[in-house]
Amino acid sequence: MRFDTSQILELAGISKEMLRHWKRALPPLFGRDGRSDRYSYAELVALCAIAQAVTKLTIPVSRFTDNAVWLFEEVEQQLKPGGALLILCILPDRLAFLSENELATVEAGCFIRLDVVVDRLNTRAFSEDEQTKEAQLDLPFRDAKIMGMRITRRP
Repeated sequence: MRFDTSQILELAGISKEMLRHWKRALPPLFGRDGRSDRYSYAELVALCAIAQAVTKLTIPVSRFTDNAVWLFEEVEQQLKPGGALLILCILPDRLAFLSENELATVEAGCFIRLDVVVDRLNTRAFSEDEQTKEAQLDLPFRDAKIMGMRITRRP
């Protein structure tokens, strides 16, 4: 499933200006044109996790610049079937994904639970409200897409 810029802003809870700045600070977003380039679900989850760190923990987005490619790839792997949603740990010297058991060895750091981020995101993105939701679904066939799919409430 792909999301447009307005959906990213709404679901991640960030402003247009923030996203514009992040496109210059986070390598996976470099050169991204919100009008023609849509965002994957994994990119949305990664952006939501970064948004939590920036807005709630006041961690500057520059803290993610050097590890952004790794972070986005790791989130994508964790979202695949059989993947486990871990905890993003912002440690003094690095970023890491750890399980709850591994957290016992961490002395200091900030933590963002991806399972909570995904649950909140799914509730907001796919909730049955009066407003129609639109997204693009990529199919596993060469050049096949469903365009303009509408997610609506069942009667």
